[in-house]
Order: sequence, then C-alpha cells, then structure tokens
Amino acid sequence: MCSPANLAYITLLGILPVSEVRGAIPLSYILFGESESLCRYTGVALAIAGNMAVAPLILIMLQKLEALIVSGKIPFVRDLYLYITERIRSRAKKYVDRYGVPGLILFVSIPLPTTGAWSGSLAAHLLGLSFARSVIAIEIGVAIASLIILSSLEFLTMFV
Repeated sequence: MCSPANLAYITLLGILPVSEVRGAIPLSYILFGESESLCRYTGVALAIAGNMAVAPLILIMLQKLEALIVSGKIPFVRDLYLYITERIRSRAKKYVDRYGVPGLILFVSIPLPTTGAWSGSLAAHLLGLSFARSVIAIEIGVAIASLIILSSLEFLTMFV
C-alpha cells in the first residue's frame, strides 16, 4: 500500500536542492518494490512534480531579492551586487546569445550534482534570461533528467 509518509518523503526529496529528482526517483524505487508498481510510479510523478515546482518559485524569489538589494540602503552591498551580476552577464552574453535556452536545458538535464532546477534557476537569473524562457527550459531539463534516471533504474532492475 502507498504510504502517505513515504510519498511525502519522496516529494520533499524532489524539492530539496541536494537531491532533486536524482535522489527522489531512486528512493521511490527503493521504498516501493516491484509488486507496488502503482505506488512506485506515483512516487516518481510526485518527485518530478516537486522538482518542477521549484523553478518558478526560485526565480520569483531571486527577482524579489535582487529588487531588495538594488533598492537597498546599503550602497556597498548594492554596488558589489551590481558589479558582480553585470560582470557575469557581460562575460556570459556571447554564450547566452549562442546557446541560450538549449544550453540551460542541457545544463539542467545532466543528472549530476549541482546541475538541477535549483542551479539552473540561479544560472538563468544571473545570466538575465527571461522568466518564461527560463521556466520552460528548466522544466524540460527536469523532464529529460527524470527520463535518464528512470531509464537507468528500469535497466538496472532487469538484472536484480
């Protein structure tokens, strides 16, 4: 039977920046055996949904934080932030113009540490990509990463 607690753990792991779908999907396979395939795939769907929910929220929070820093009353912090972000955006402009959304999709879709929706959201914000394009690219990247992880797990379960 699908334990609500286990499904909540999987969803939470999908949301957390340390694990995202890279940890949540395998946990679903661990918690729910072959005989509980409905629960297993419910867990997988919750892991993916949790990870996809992150990008818009993080991008909105980063925009709000940037507005707060830029309009802040501490000139040193504002000037340092603007210097760093402008430097990053100017140095990365040729790469963003060249690779843009496909580059962000590729970055997010590689199922390795520090290349998920959280890092992709930060990169998209720092590089100055639009909100809508960033969200779409990150969601596609999460979907690809999820398919890679699912394919790997399905392949491995053939031998176990």
